[in-house]
Amino acid sequence: MNTTSLSYLHTPQFLNTVLDTMTFFEIPIHILGVYCILCKTPDPMKSVKWSMFNLLIWSLILDLGISVLTSPFLLFPTFSGYPLGVLKYIGVPTEIQTYSIVMVYAMVGTAILTLFENRYFLMFARYHAWKNYRIKFLIINYFLASCFFIPAYFAIPEQTEALRKVFEVLPQLPDVILNAPLFVLANDLGLVLLSVLLMTILLVSEIGVLALLLYLNMKKRTRRMATSQYTLNLQKKFLRSIYLQVSTPFLILITPLSYTFFSVVFGFYNQAANNMCTIFFALHGLVSTLTCILTHKTYRKSCFSLLTFNILQKGTTSSIVVPSRLNRAAVPAVTGNTNSKVKTLIYSVNQKIRV
Repeated sequence: MNTTSLSYLHTPQFLNTVLDTMTFFEIPIHILGVYCILCKTPDPMKSVKWSMFNLLIWSLILDLGISVLTSPFLLFPTFSGYPLGVLKYIGVPTEIQTYSIVMVYAMVGTAILTLFENRYFLMFARYHAWKNYRIKFLIINYFLASCFFIPAYFAIPEQTEALRKVFEVLPQLPDVILNAPLFVLANDLGLVLLSVLLMTILLVSEIGVLALLLYLNMKKRTRRMATSQYTLNLQKKFLRSIYLQVSTPFLILITPLSYTFFSVVFGFYNQAANNMCTIFFALHGLVSTLTCILTHKTYRKSCFSLLTFNILQKGTTSSIVVPSRLNRAAVPAVTGNTNSKVKTLIYSVNQKIRV
């Protein structure tokens, strides 16, 4: 099969172009997110500031890792492909690139776990026994996220025989792919899927338990009215923002994960769909940062102010400052010796000028 039978959507060039375009938008948005969290986090959110920053940084690493550093050209239903990114050109082995991206995905999940644990601890467990175990709990999770894929890494097959099996499964591969430096992660998917599945179940279970504890304790606090209604409303609103911030990016992953499952189970190959999967995977961090900015009112207002170059603020300031000048110029200061009627007249003039 030669390259003339390929549409543009099936080619590495299409994938590279889309990922480069995404990077052009991703970097300023992530910088904006860093600015909001570090410089515009209000006092009621200070306690969660560094947990949110930790999640944003791992999301940023994931985005740049897929869009710029690795840019994987995947060949589902096989677990094979080759990188198109920067790391390829500086000689980083493909297996190291693969391990790094899988690890970063787990780190993003662990950062989400950290965010929920931080909320639960500060709101409900600050004076409970959990405070003695929480640091160990987080350290263990970050350790597991960094090394859970080691068994699959050491089980990477000998490439000559592995590639022969890939070509048997995908005999229709075009020349542009056949001549590329293909890498096979596994022919037997059992160990890869088991490693990923176990880590996913662990993180989802832990996050689910913490989310449930937050919900139940918040419900109990509402019934008992242990804090003011204003504080309760703030806490509920903030938790809803976090739920939305965390869940929205994962909704983006439903489509590529569903296709990947379908492709592997039924042996279906479509390179255009594979390219779209990579693009969707690369969108996770961008959507996470955008959701963080848009769901939190303080960040949203700060970004709007920044992007409009403070035009609204300047207009508001000018409407207040000019009358104050007129006020000082036109109306004499009121002293203790001034007649009460004059004081009343001056006060009414002041009010009219301010309005």
